Amino acid sequence: MNPAMPSPSNRIGKALAPVMLPTYRLVWKIPDVEGQGLRLFASRAIQALCPGSGRQGFISFAHRDPEEMLSVCGQFVQMGLSITEIVPGFNRYEGAQLLAGTSQMLRVTTTSKPTPAWERECTAPIYTAQVARALGGVTS
Repeated sequence: MNPAMPSPSNRIGKALAPVMLPTYRLVWKIPDVEGQGLRLFASRAIQALCPGSGRQGFISFAHRDPEEMLSVCGQFVQMGLSITEIVPGFNRYEGAQLLAGTSQMLRVTTTSKPTPAWERECTAPIYTAQVARALGGVTS
């Protein structure tokens, strides 16, 4: 592991440190994020990856209905990420009602011009529990 790699305590909402840009050939994240959080994570991943086509990322998140998946996939494509594989039922979680107990894994590959959709700091709720709390669905 690169010593400059952020620890889990770092917040994805903050811009990446210059020492991390661009450094990595592969990114892997199982974010418990919703909506704009997925776009934010994909943007940070693009920023962290070395330039060029063919860099890989693995992003796992809760299953979505077909309309939501169309939106998520469309956002990734707009950022220059090609979805090369979808693995349904990738993880199963005991007691993870917010994630419906299961997630899927998307393998994405950069095209020749990956473009982050988000480069500034994000202070909006992006994690699943934060979004649920903001919507009044979770109290603890």
